[in-house]
Amino acid sequence: MTDDQRRLAMRGVARDPASFAAYLADMQQHLRGLHGSLELLLEETRAELRATHIEGDRRYHAPLRALPVERRLKAAIKDLESAASAVERAVYRRHAHDDLVNSLPGQRALKALNKANKKAPKNQPVNGNTPQVPPAANSSYSEQPQNIFDMKRPA
Repeated sequence: MTDDQRRLAMRGVARDPASFAAYLADMQQHLRGLHGSLELLLEETRAELRATHIEGDRRYHAPLRALPVERRLKAAIKDLESAASAVERAVYRRHAHDDLVNSLPGQRALKALNKANKKAPKNQPVNGNTPQVPPAANSSYSEQPQNIFDMKRPA
């Protein structure tokens, strides 16, 4: 498969959310298979390297010589685990992105309607509904106060 064919295939995978999820699930399965193989390799390498004794070694020399190799294999295993979890997170992020893209036109229309209602006169809303005016509450005033000093405190 040439580079252009591979690029076209990946473009198709990137466009379709279902094939994106399926492709990344295959990749995650492949990474988990590599993880198992590396763990087995680590066990066998550890046993082989720790059993390699040279004349003049003390009992701790062989395990100490094996440690750098073991550390690198453990780091590779840890990196594979993080790569597999990152692939899984990518699938979740893609679904969240698709949900956001699908809901965005409705959110924008609602925001534009609210903005138009805010700019419209109070008695004529843009969406065509009649304004709801709450009924006047019973006030304890015999007549409407003209200024703030005419108000009484409610009992």
